[in-house]
Amino acid sequence: MIWRSKLIRDVAVGLFTTLALFAGVEVALRAALTPLAYRILKQNLYSSAATQIVSPLFFRLDPELLWTFDFNLDERFHAPHEEVHFQTNGFAQRIELPRGSYPAANRPLLVSFGDSCTAAMEADTSYGKAVAELIVRNDPGLNVEVVNAGTNGYSSEQGLRTVKRLLGKGARPRWALVHFGHNDASFAMAGIPDRQLNLEIVSTFRLRRWLAESYTVVWLYGRLIDFFPKALPEGAGLNARVPPGEYLDNLREMVKRLKAAGAQVVLVNSATAGHARDYLNDYNAAMKEVARAENIAYIDVQRTAEKYGDDLFFNDPAHDIVHPSPRGHEWIAEDIFTALKR
Repeated sequence: MIWRSKLIRDVAVGLFTTLALFAGVEVALRAALTPLAYRILKQNLYSSAATQIVSPLFFRLDPELLWTFDFNLDERFHAPHEEVHFQTNGFAQRIELPRGSYPAANRPLLVSFGDSCTAAMEADTSYGKAVAELIVRNDPGLNVEVVNAGTNGYSSEQGLRTVKRLLGKGARPRWALVHFGHNDASFAMAGIPDRQLNLEIVSTFRLRRWLAESYTVVWLYGRLIDFFPKALPEGAGLNARVPPGEYLDNLREMVKRLKAAGAQVVLVNSATAGHARDYLNDYNAAMKEVARAENIAYIDVQRTAEKYGDDLFFNDPAHDIVHPSPRGHEWIAEDIFTALKR
């Protein structure tokens, strides 16, 4: 009995010591990397939705929208050169004021609904804000507020929920820009279409991400694979997050609700560089069909990208064939502003 108790004690002490050692290494590594955190995270902000949406550093879980931006982001990663503010303002979205603007009551509202291309985290200005600046420049008497409701990883399914939430909270935009498609056409996360996702499923993604971001867990996993090699499980399917038919229905419902609220609606399609363009064809065609049926403006971003060239239009054509560069956002804004004046 004595030797058994001693064995149990020694094993417990050994496990505790090992875990304490790994924890110490983890803390030391994270402390050493802290000065690089903002740069590294910003570089990875546009990674696939299945991984980046659940990072607690940028996103918080939401029972309705599944995930939203963390509105304390600017407190931890402050970039004073960017006129971007994260606020919980009743609409619980990102607030952007045109340059030279000032707070005022009852100012006209412009809302941009979309994904990371709309959010424009690493651009000096989003196209929504750039449109507002063109409006103010054309009519100095106006003082426009922009709600940037673009959120990384969002599909039209979450876009419709966002429209319902903002309108339900009393937002009455004079202008509404709607851009979705990239994430709709992406492979379903864990093989589960967006309409079937819930907070519990997304929470498991967050747990996986938390484990994947642990240096020690990743190292231990690698050692286990070395000793016990096993094929990784195949994906549950290559179906789209939102099929084209559902995408069409979501767009129609968004436009219907926004027009009923008094907004001038502009649909903004999706663009990619080079050979990857074909996967968006069905979605861009569906958006164009909605624009024609509703007699509203349709902005062909793909055509604009082809006009100016991939190297200038996209953020980093060699590695990022989806997100517009700062200049690309300005070109999109010019096209939108021209459509608004018609």
